[in-house]
Amino acid sequence: MALSRRGFLTHSTISAASVPFLLGLDINYCDASPTSTVDWSMGFPKDAVLLNRNENPIGPSPLAIEAANKGISRSFRYADPDYIRTLLAEHHGIDKEYLLVGTGSGELLKLADALPKQVLLVIDEAYVHFQADGKTGIDLVKEGYGNVLVTRTFSKAYALAGLRCGHGIGHPDIMRKIAEFGCGPTSTNMAGFGAAIASLKDQAHLERSRKFVSKARAFYEKNFRELGISYVSGPPIFILAEFGKKTTAIRDELRKKKIFVRDGVEWALPDHIRISYGYEKDNQAFFSELKNLI
Repeated sequence: MALSRRGFLTHSTISAASVPFLLGLDINYCDASPTSTVDWSMGFPKDAVLLNRNENPIGPSPLAIEAANKGISRSFRYADPDYIRTLLAEHHGIDKEYLLVGTGSGELLKLADALPKQVLLVIDEAYVHFQADGKTGIDLVKEGYGNVLVTRTFSKAYALAGLRCGHGIGHPDIMRKIAEFGCGPTSTNMAGFGAAIASLKDQAHLERSRKFVSKARAFYEKNFRELGISYVSGPPIFILAEFGKKTTAIRDELRKKKIFVRDGVEWALPDHIRISYGYEKDNQAFFSELKNLI
């Protein structure tokens, strides 16, 4: 079964200041002020179980939150994309001319469509941090392949989905062509810049993110095997399960219990449901209700 991450791209947000304890990890973030006038529910009912948004519920690094807060006070200015490119280039060990910064890796993926398909290999590495260490697309660029574009995002492993930070790496000729269509001075905001750069410095938090995904994946795989349900899993922070003709009914019944999952209709997978990994209590709630429906 060929599954493309581009097919799963959705507009998603995450509140960096409202992530509770997760799977026993020693992470605690403060809730929004009781006097806040902002409704952070995003239209979902109170106590909803959100397993439909392809987000990383572990939340951002504390360093990223601190940096984002500082960035907000500087938000009257535009973030300097050239400076951000310099910092990211240092992180990856490449020249900044090989790099572009965008509003999430999705911007770069869309802009890449403007280039001739027969000459460009696009490698979407949104989930590369959840894979075993090994050769990546960036290595190909460093080795001199001039027809490779690698896109990376801070939305998944770094849990900064709501700040829309991403970057692309490729030969300068490719990057200049893409820059004609987007990835300009307004593609990154000050809060996103601060959070992204600070995240790169918190390797301990990145490792916690990896452990969370590994543990959650194992939990879902074990429960689906015990229930005799076919599934597809891998590095991403979600799992795809097959329910056949019961798919729509199961999705609707779960929704009545305020458990939100995503059916695969829009990806031509009408017999499947995509479940994003959530808090431990939410994952348990999902299977508790599911057992009553199959």
